[in-house]
Amino acid sequence: MKKQLNLNFHLGTHGGRRPNCGRKRIHSNSCSHKTRETIKYNYPLHINFKYKTQIRYQQFIEIFKKAISNSQKHGMRLIHYSIQFNHIHLIVESKDYIELTKSMRSLTATIVKLIQLQKKIKGNLQIGRYHLHILKTCREAENAFRYVILNELHHTGKMNFIKYSSISKNSKIVLDSPKCWLSKRATSSLADIASGA
Repeated sequence: MKKQLNLNFHLGTHGGRRPNCGRKRIHSNSCSHKTRETIKYNYPLHINFKYKTQIRYQQFIEIFKKAISNSQKHGMRLIHYSIQFNHIHLIVESKDYIELTKSMRSLTATIVKLIQLQKKIKGNLQIGRYHLHILKTCREAENAFRYVILNELHHTGKMNFIKYSSISKNSKIVLDSPKCWLSKRATSSLADIASGA
């Protein structure tokens, strides 16, 4: 009875996987492509994403308004937002991952296309995927809401809400009223901040 040969493809010169061959893996600094957590309708979501160009300027408010309007058609509800120099923070509600995916694709695609037309820029503008954090407890929700609303203070040390935050009196973005109880509780606990903006 003949003994079966053990083939070692690593030592051969034809075919098979060989050590240190092929394209090297790129280690990105953006959000990793791991499976996202399960999204439920009773949990608010903290989302942020970055761009390679400055987005904090007067005309961008209209771009953002159009993008939010397009995303709301797919079911996503915008509760709070904060626009910084090169990134955006959102507090949203969505019933499931499918709804959120469609909404975020619509939102980010609209922003990128309109910025490219306005600034006459070619190529990718958004840096990686959007970062998603599901808020599952009262403490988590209140901290995230406070972080988004006070993001200007975090970055610049100044309280300047004019035009670029959801609690600005001059904001042109129509916000959705929160439905899940975590959003309602976090919003009510920050009423004193909103009243002073």
